[in-house]
Amino acid sequence: MAFSLEAASIMPCVISCSLSLLLAAPALYQEVWHAASLEVAAAIQAVSGSSLYQTEILSEGELWTTKLQTSPQMMFELASLVLDDGRLLLQQLADISGGQEAGQVMP
Repeated sequence: MAFSLEAASIMPCVISCSLSLLLAAPALYQEVWHAASLEVAAAIQAVSGSSLYQTEILSEGELWTTKLQTSPQMMFELASLVLDDGRLLLQQLADISGGQEAGQVMP
């Protein structure tokens, strides 16, 4: 089997690149596994949390990351509460001022 000059020079490059990728695979696998573990831990804590926001440090082996957890449901409920209270207050103020101008007595 005869190789051309180009094939003879390219084959060692291809083999060395393939081996370097194979050698890097276990380290990449470990990093992906740790990242997935951190994501699962964050998801579990996000489901069980009941605060508006919370910060903490998650760690898996030697790796760690800071997590900021917010609760969209709690934020929505808080915004709805503020809007409803504001509307109620404005309505009460309008009723009070309207009643005094017309000479009505508040019960």
